[in-house]
Amino acid sequence: MDIPALDSVPDADAIRLEARRLGLERHLLEMHTYGVTIVPPELLGSPDLIERLREAILRVLAERHDLEVPEDWRTYSDNWGGRKKTWCWLLEDEAFIEAALHPVALCIARFMCGRNVVLQGTPAIVKTRDGGEYRRDTGGYMRLHTDTHGVPSPLPEWAQLINLSWLLTDYLSREDGPTVLVPGSQRGRMPRGEESQAHLTEHDYIKPVPLEGAAGSLAVWNGSMWHGSVRRTKPGARITLVHVYQRVFMRPIERVKEISPEYLERWPGLPKMLGYERIYPYREEVDRPHHVDPTIQAGRDQYA
Repeated sequence: MDIPALDSVPDADAIRLEARRLGLERHLLEMHTYGVTIVPPELLGSPDLIERLREAILRVLAERHDLEVPEDWRTYSDNWGGRKKTWCWLLEDEAFIEAALHPVALCIARFMCGRNVVLQGTPAIVKTRDGGEYRRDTGGYMRLHTDTHGVPSPLPEWAQLINLSWLLTDYLSREDGPTVLVPGSQRGRMPRGEESQAHLTEHDYIKPVPLEGAAGSLAVWNGSMWHGSVRRTKPGARITLVHVYQRVFMRPIERVKEISPEYLERWPGLPKMLGYERIYPYREEVDRPHHVDPTIQAGRDQYA
């Protein structure tokens, strides 16, 4: 019996059938079981997109900080780019929009956060041997934490948000300064005290694993999963574009106020992904009644 084809649970069925078409069913199982999966480049089918994303990040970050783009990111090791001005990338280059609306990315995001999923924010990370990361770090590493901010324990059973990281350079060894994750930790709470350092020393019951994936892969994990990073110890830059998606009821980190008519014509899925089709916040009158039912349904079914 082909259960997804029965259309008995419409939202879940639509996601499962799309995952089957894209060859993602194993990755949905890994997300459900472990809270993390790595989609290899061959399933994404966009090798030119990876190069465009990498070049756009280096260009925009240089413009924002009045810096020169490194001649060769593969060997550059100095501190570069700083920790500021590293959010709000979506409209800086069409490559970022293309990545945000990529069918593979959206299929996994909808499986985890429902078909009404919206984009929460778009940070980019350039990490070098001598530069640490763009966010709060201590000596080039980041403590274990979750991205489900402001939600008290116990964390909800369903994912509230999901992190999709486009690996624009290799994550193949600890020398690359990779993200580390604790599979299964999304079913609980925030790390406490010395638990946040468990990826730096041996720990009795917390066993973080380094994220591994070739350049061009898409790393995805539940926003409630404990994760951090370790120092980069080899030359060159680690470059990552992050898209964080969330359930429709949540408040986004970034506010995209205006989209050009040209972008709307080329990317008709943008308004929905940015939450423009939510019923909240209300205006003086509810002028979007056709958006009421999908938003309400998202509270009844985790896949809606």
